[in-house]
Amino acid sequence: MTRHPLRRALVLMLLLCATAAPGRAEPPELAGLDGRFIREPVFDGDLLVYEGGRRDGPVVVLVHGIGTEASAAWRHVIPGLTDDFRVVAFDLPGFGRSSHGSQPYTPDCYVRVLDHVIAETAGDTPVHLLGHSLGGAVSLRYAGTHPERVERLLLSNVAGILHHSAYAEYLVPFATHSLTGGRIASAGPVDWLSGEVIRAITRRVPDPAMVVESAMLRSTALRGNPRVIAGFALALTDYSETLGRVQAPTSIFWGREDRIAPLRVGRVLADALPAAELTVFDDTGHAPMLERPDAFNRALRARLTGDPPDAGRPSAPEPGQRRAECNGTDGRVFQGAYASLTIRNCDNVTVRDASARIITVENSSVTIVNTFIEGDAVGLEASNSQVTLTTGRIRADVPVVAASATLNIAGTRLEGDTAVLRATGAGKSEVTFSVTPVTTRNGRHYLHALYAPAPGETL
Repeated sequence: MTRHPLRRALVLMLLLCATAAPGRAEPPELAGLDGRFIREPVFDGDLLVYEGGRRDGPVVVLVHGIGTEASAAWRHVIPGLTDDFRVVAFDLPGFGRSSHGSQPYTPDCYVRVLDHVIAETAGDTPVHLLGHSLGGAVSLRYAGTHPERVERLLLSNVAGILHHSAYAEYLVPFATHSLTGGRIASAGPVDWLSGEVIRAITRRVPDPAMVVESAMLRSTALRGNPRVIAGFALALTDYSETLGRVQAPTSIFWGREDRIAPLRVGRVLADALPAAELTVFDDTGHAPMLERPDAFNRALRARLTGDPPDAGRPSAPEPGQRRAECNGTDGRVFQGAYASLTIRNCDNVTVRDASARIITVENSSVTIVNTFIEGDAVGLEASNSQVTLTTGRIRADVPVVAASATLNIAGTRLEGDTAVLRATGAGKSEVTFSVTPVTTRNGRHYLHALYAPAPGETL
């Protein structure tokens, strides 16, 4: 099987950086918090740390995203916390007033920085950890690496969890339009990350991680730009194993109209983490704490002071007796319990909160969300179609059979006896797996990769 080259990772990294919320190069002072510089041991640089609030209160640590405002992105959140909590915010290395440089700003390096900040400000006390976008990904990684150090995990519009192929494909149409004003042109970072630069890196770098680890490649391919390096490194990070290690009850906040980190990611996290709940803000994009501060702060405070979410997962619904079919009608929505569901020559079909023994998709485009398929030989059979699956489960001898189909699978649990996927038909299929739990006779593992299986190949 073959994997797609570096190009899609580069596209994602570009989009993460170019579509980050605009802000001032120098962040303002944070009201109610005192700032000081400490030396951090990971990049051996100066780190700006803000502290304030109730001295003996529970500690809330805020981790910002890729936007240029750095810690100032939390300016509407902090005043609502300082009466009851000890609040800590800091500028990640490469952002705000902390030291900048052409460094390997990977999520794992940022986890080490975060651990140093928590040790300096909270000692051995477990903290409430709130992260947004890149900061949400770093906070998630930290909670999986140091579960004993996190009392509660709070995540907002986390970027980078999906495999970069799936993520880039979601963002390309939006970014092309927004960055060029509807024109096919280059603006800012697009100039040096489009065209020949991407093709040159794709040809010459067999391992994308080399771009981040090599000082020369960071300088030449990524221009030594901290935001670009951090976004690129985020795109390459696999969070599959992290999800299974988080122990803290988790609250997830998301803007429904997020065009940078789609709501699909929030649904995957809410389904995968052991005790998680998802709050969605309507008419809100990538930064709800800035776009809807009052609603965000109410939800945040309720999660910080209320009971943690229930750790139990509801049981999967049983398939029904109905046999349903879509034939030549676009835009249909299917919910409920079915014996079988057949979709032929239909576009923009949605299957959500459903159960079935088999779903067959032919010459169609279908989105399947939180759906449970209990098949015998096959669970989902897709031919000449585009199918996107999010959460739910497929259990069968071979859960997925693809014939010249494109499948995008995120967080859907696949349980198979013989194989997870079989390719048939005359042409190749393309399957993107994002943090996908897989169970076979050989045990349980995750898939986080893009494959192009030829007819007759199995996975």
